[in-house]
Formats: sequence, C-alpha cells, structure tokens
Amino acid sequence: MKKYMILAVSALLFVACSNDEEIDNWNGEIRLCTTTQLQTRAAQNLQATQFAANENVDIFISEAADSPTYTYPQPIEYTADGTGGLNTYMDAPRYPTTGNGVNIFGVYPAGIASSADADVVFSVMEDQSSDANYNASDLMIGAAANPVSRQAGSVAVTFSHMLSKININVEIGTGLTADSLANATVSILNTLPSTTFNITNGEIGAASGASAAAAFDITAGTLSANAMNHSAIIVPQLLEEESEFIQIVLESGTKLTYILPANTTFVSGNVYTYNLTANRYEITATTSITNWVTGAEVTGEASN
Repeated sequence: MKKYMILAVSALLFVACSNDEEIDNWNGEIRLCTTTQLQTRAAQNLQATQFAANENVDIFISEAADSPTYTYPQPIEYTADGTGGLNTYMDAPRYPTTGNGVNIFGVYPAGIASSADADVVFSVMEDQSSDANYNASDLMIGAAANPVSRQAGSVAVTFSHMLSKININVEIGTGLTADSLANATVSILNTLPSTTFNITNGEIGAASGASAAAAFDITAGTLSANAMNHSAIIVPQLLEEESEFIQIVLESGTKLTYILPANTTFVSGNVYTYNLTANRYEITATTSITNWVTGAEVTGEASN
C-alpha cells in the first residue's frame, strides 16, 4: 500500500476525457485525463496511444490569479489507468472557492521536478534495453488549455515528447547469418545525455556536457530472431563532427559501426529511423525522419 494512502477518501478513476458536465455528487474536484497521441517505443509498442497503466505522472496546479489565495501540493502524483484516465490516491484537488480557474501542467516521468517554474536537469538512461529504463528516458511535458475554468467534466492535459527517438531496424546482409547476429548488442554512441527542461514554458535547453568526452553509449537492446527492431531516446543535439553513431557488437566481439556525417542535427519531437543492413564488414542504411506523435514525414534524412 502506498504510504500516502491514509490521505485519501477515495481513489478517483476517470476512464476517458469527457465534457459531460452532469456528473452526480460532484463537489468541485478537478478531474483530469490525458489526450491520446503519445507514441513511444516502436519495437515493444509501449504507451502506443496512452500512458501505460500504472505509470505515474506529476501534475502541478495553481490558482489562475495575480494574488492567489488557494494553494495546492506541488506536485500531485497521478497514476494512469491505461485508457486516458488519471487517478490520484491523495485527497482530490478542488477548484478554488474564490471562483477563479486554475492552471494545470504536467511532467513525465514522475518524481523529477519539484517546481513547475524552475529549470530542471534531466538525463536519459544509459541502458534503455528494458521497458522501465526506456520509459524513464522519455521526458514529456504537458499542459491543459490554461486557464481552466471550474467544470465537472474531465480536463484534458496534452503531453508532448521533448526528446528525440531513434528507431533501429536490423536486417541480415552479406556474409552474416541469423546465428552470427544472435545476442549482438545494439548501441547508440557519442551523444550527450543531459538537458534542462521547464514545465511552465514547455522548453528544453541545449544538450549538456562541455565536450564530446561527456557523451556515453546508450544500449538499445540485444538482437535475436524475434527482436531485430529496437528503439532508444537521446537528447536533441547537433553532432558537428563526423562520428560513430550506431554500433552492433557481435557475440564474437566483432564491431559493425554506422557513421554519421558531420553536422547532423536531432530535433525535439522527431523520430529518426535507421534501417540497417548488417554485412560481414560494414553496415549500410536507409533513413527517414517522422514526427513522433503524428507519424508524418519530416523533410530530410536521418543522416543529414
């Protein structure tokens, strides 16, 4: 049982966004839900259209007034139900009795910020081969259509992916077999792992690190007959120098590396897909860029 369960009078569960104002026994609770465009991990289809059930989201609420008289805990942790609903085990927040509306912001993963207004440092995980570590790297910032007036219906909080997603699809080429690729490790090299974010203005800062020496390798996954596609998340950044970017390390120790040209830029909210053919001595690739949420193609190739 969660340690703050004693604060709850009930668990408020909302299965979907609704504008229905006629809800029985409503006494001013702020009811929340999330919108449905949250595309995440391709290979395992994590959080394909919503936050996965039992994922935690932090919500920041404040009275929309120059001199607010109503205060809220910062943040309030909510748990997603997997269908768009958000659920808190704390005493449900209510609209101000002053009649003022509220401003609502959110951040995922939970537990990474104590203020909606401050710049906060965020780093992706070094090993993203597990679902948990991949999700922990997927920084999202959300906001309602602020200010939100007093209403019984659920208020939608729309979240956006702030970082860049890398899809890696591997095919067997000349001189290799399925057996030789089995248990090979797929990694992303030479990217800076950290940035800053601000929840209220919905912005992130430059990739952190004084030089390329601050970069680390990100493990995306291990190849097998049923897992030739992997995804990982990196901080948006410009790689000014020609650099090793994707590496496949065979169980034998042989390294196959995909090289990025100089001045390759990774943009917030984009998905960069690398369709790699692993040959005995080299990797060849075709690439594309799409929008993370809509899937629409973005002008350019992932290697430019």
